[in-house]
Amino acid sequence: MALDILTSVVLWLEEVHDLGYAINDLKNGNLMVSRRGQLKGIDLDSYSRIHPPIDRTPDFYFLSVSALMMVLSSGARECAAARCDALRVDLATLRTDMEESWPFEDVGRESGGRVRTSDVVDFLVDLVQRCRNRTYANEPDVFRAEIDRLIRMKRSIQLQEIVLD
Repeated sequence: MALDILTSVVLWLEEVHDLGYAINDLKNGNLMVSRRGQLKGIDLDSYSRIHPPIDRTPDFYFLSVSALMMVLSSGARECAAARCDALRVDLATLRTDMEESWPFEDVGRESGGRVRTSDVVDFLVDLVQRCRNRTYANEPDVFRAEIDRLIRMKRSIQLQEIVLD
């Protein structure tokens, strides 16, 4: 379910940016869930036209912090702002902390061995790094490729084989 929500957020972000706008006020309070379980962006008055690519940066900063918080703030672990900021620089520690803090089911068991928890953590570490170093803001095609990577990974986790006797 967490990957479903993350997929919805990145697809929404991609669509808004493709329309030439930055959200500027991307936060949990500006996301609503419809009766059908779809995420909807609200507070549209904060959206603004994108001129230079740097205008996309605040949206990606929110995405990186959300990815960190999704994994690191569960249970007894808390991701204070200073610690989260330090983790984005030290990718090895970030990867280790995410794997140790993983609050969700064992991805390998859930996917029948097709995807490991470490594969999802690697994706999230890449996402955090590329959001923070402006890769996605400057290179939208890299962001699109990462969305495809997420969707392929999510489908591999949820893939159910049907065996007919």
